[in-house]
Amino acid sequence: MAALPGPHAFLFVLNPTTRITEEELKMLNSVREIFGTASINHTIIIFTHSDSLDAHGITIQEHLAQFESNHPLNKLLDQCGHRYLAVNNRATNTEKTATVRALLDIVAQMVANNNGQVYINANFEAAAKFSGKYTSENQDYS
Repeated sequence: MAALPGPHAFLFVLNPTTRITEEELKMLNSVREIFGTASINHTIIIFTHSDSLDAHGITIQEHLAQFESNHPLNKLLDQCGHRYLAVNNRATNTEKTATVRALLDIVAQMVANNNGQVYINANFEAAAKFSGKYTSENQDYS
């Protein structure tokens, strides 16, 4: 129930060192079907394995710049407002803490850009109403 009244962000996790697969694209389309097309306004791309890029002397920005503008990854980044974060899989605890802070900053900025609104649709509204009714009914028995 922690997501009620709705999630602040949808995180779409990809490995930038491998090709984006048809299954990954289908997964994103499934999210849109379930949560609605507005869910993309609340989506952040998480790129794992940035340490692999670092080992080759490439930043995530340089890596992404290699793709054509019509590449599925660039289309995805365009759709979600270029909100992304690179994660070092071999990070130290200090680096992990900094990465979490960076993610929370991206989420806060995204929520601000969405007029302070978390993601909500009819399904979430119905769940919130049910949750409130269920909670108040259970409190009557305590």
